Formats: sequence, C-alpha cells, structure tokens
Amino acid sequence: MITKAERDAWAFIYRQYEEYAAALREADAETAGELFCSALEKMRVQWDGFGEQEQIILMAGFDLLDAVWKASHKQ
Repeated sequence: MITKAERDAWAFIYRQYEEYAAALREADAETAGELFCSALEKMRVQWDGFGEQEQIILMAGFDLLDAVWKASHKQ
C-alpha cells in the first residue's frame, strides 16, 4: 500500500514534470542547467520533509527530467 507521504512525493514529481519537461525539450545546455538548478531547489525544499522512500521517489523524478533533456538532444 502506498503511504500518504509517498503519494505526496509522486504528486510533487508530477508537478515538476509538468513544469519543466517541455522547457527542457527546447532548452540549450545553459538554459537546461538553469532549469535543473530551479528544479533541484524546489526538490531541496521538499527533501527534509520526506523519509527515505519519498527521497528515492524525488531522485527518480529528477532522473526522469534528465532523461527528457538527454532524449531531446541526441545527435
């Protein structure tokens, strides 16, 4: 069973994806760096309020954003 905290972590990641994925697809390297910094700052604010399982979800969400950018910029 998923806990409320895990659900909250997934909801946070969904909002991050909604906010950043489209911009990352279009971003050059410099802009992507700025977007990643912004996403990490928002994640940092959430980090301390979550336990280990929720922190793993946050890391997976960041990896997802990284994969979006990399997939969009393959040459």
